[in-house]
Amino acid sequence: MKTPQLVFADLPDSSRPRLRLALKQASSTKARELCQRYWALNEEGGWAHHIGELGDATRVEAAVAKVSHVLLLAHVCSVCGEPTQVTTRREARLLTGPQLDRKPAGFRCPPCRKVQAEELKRQNEALRVEQEEAQQRAEHEQRLLAQQIADFRREEDEREPDPDPQVKDIGAAAVVVLTAMLQHTYANPMGPIPSFEQLSPGTWTGFPEEDLTAVTELYARGLLAVHPSAPAGGARRDRDGGVYYALWLASWRLVGGTTHAQDVVDKVRKYLQLAPGEAAATARRALGALVRRMEVADMVAYFNEQLVAEYRYPEVPPARMHDLATFVERGFEQGFTTGQMVCLAWRAADSASSWKERKGLGPGEASSAAVTTLEGKIFDAIERRQPVPEYDNRPWHLPLPALAPGRDLHAIVARVRDRRRIAQCGQCDELGFIDAEEGDGRKVLSRCLHPTGDSPAPESSLDLAAESDFK
Repeated sequence: MKTPQLVFADLPDSSRPRLRLALKQASSTKARELCQRYWALNEEGGWAHHIGELGDATRVEAAVAKVSHVLLLAHVCSVCGEPTQVTTRREARLLTGPQLDRKPAGFRCPPCRKVQAEELKRQNEALRVEQEEAQQRAEHEQRLLAQQIADFRREEDEREPDPDPQVKDIGAAAVVVLTAMLQHTYANPMGPIPSFEQLSPGTWTGFPEEDLTAVTELYARGLLAVHPSAPAGGARRDRDGGVYYALWLASWRLVGGTTHAQDVVDKVRKYLQLAPGEAAATARRALGALVRRMEVADMVAYFNEQLVAEYRYPEVPPARMHDLATFVERGFEQGFTTGQMVCLAWRAADSASSWKERKGLGPGEASSAAVTTLEGKIFDAIERRQPVPEYDNRPWHLPLPALAPGRDLHAIVARVRDRRRIAQCGQCDELGFIDAEEGDGRKVLSRCLHPTGDSPAPESSLDLAAESDFK
C-alpha cells in the first residue's frame, strides 16, 4: 500500500469549514508548521495570524507554495463541482471574498475551461465547414439558376407561332388583351409590351384577375413570349426545380410578330362575325359584356379622378361605389356615348359643387351627392330625350389600354347583326344573309358584313345581345 502523498485538514476545524489544506507529507516539520499558521483561520473566517508575524511575506508565500495548497470549499466549478485550488491568501480572498465564503456564478475550473475551449473550437470548425459547404451549395445553385434562366430565355426567344391557331374557344378577355397588345406593338415596334407593373393604369381591361387569366391563356396558346429585355429578377424557381417568370413582372413580345398576331385577331373577328351556333353566340355575348364592364369601369375611374383633380374632393365613398357603377351602366345601356357620359359626369360634379357651397357641407358629402346628381341627370336626359353634347376626356385621365381596341372589335362584330344595318344593306336579305359560293362551287347562305360607310350607330348592348341569337 502506497503512503499518501498529501495530508488534508479542513479550516477552520468546525462544522462549516471554508478551506481544505493539503500538505505534502514529505515536507519538514518546520515547513508544515509554517503552512498551518499561514492558512489558519479564526471562527469568523479571517486569518488567525498576520503574515508579518510569520516573516518576510514574499519568502513566506514562496515557502508555503512549495509544500501546500488549499481548496476553496465555497468556490467550486459549475461543471464538475470540484473546489478551486490556490496557493496564496491573495488568490483565496480575490476569489471568495473577505470571509472566504463567496460562491461564484458559472465558474469553470481550468480543466473544464480547457474542455469547453476544445468543444467550442470543434463547434467553430464544424460551423466553418458547414458555412463553406453552404456557400458552395449556394454558388452551385446560383450557377444552376443562371443556366436555367439562360435556357429559359433561349427557349422564349426560339418560340415559334402555331401555324394553325385555333380561336373558337379563346376567351373574350384574351381576345381584347391581344388586340390591345397588337395595337401597342404597331405604335411601338422597337419596344416590349409593358408588364403589369409598367402598364398605366396597371391593367389592360380594368379587371386585374381577368387580365392575369387572359395573359396566361395567350402565353399557353403560344401567342406571347417573355421579352428579352425583361429583367432577370423576375425569374422564379418552382417546387420541381424548374424556372418560370413572374407573370406580373414580365414584359412581352408577340410570337411571330405583328403579322401572326394580326392573323389570329382577324380569325377571331371572322369567327365572331360569321360563326353560327350556341358557342359563337355565347362568345359574342361575352365580348359585349366585357366591353360594357370596361366602359363602366373606365367611366367610374374618370368620375373619381374628376372629383379629385377638378374639385379637390375625395373619391366617391365606398358605400356609394355600387350605385355609381349602376347609374353609369344605365347610361351606356340607353345608348349614351363615352363623350356624352363625360359631359353628364362633369355636369353632376359641377352641380354637386354648387350645392356644397350653398349648403356649407363637407367635401365627402359633395362626392356622395355627385353620385345622386349623376343619377338624376342620366334619367332626366333619358326621359326628356334631350340632346347631350359630347365632351372630351380631360388630360389627367388615362383610359384603359384595352378599352378602345375592345370597343372597336365589338362594334365590328355587332354591326353584322345590327337590325338597322341589315335593313339599310342592299346586299342581304331581311335576316342578314347573302348567297355565297364555297370553293367547290356550292351555293350557301352566309352572314353579310354589310358595306362600310355612313350608317346608324350600333344599338345598345341589350338589343345586340338579343340579336346575337340570329344564326
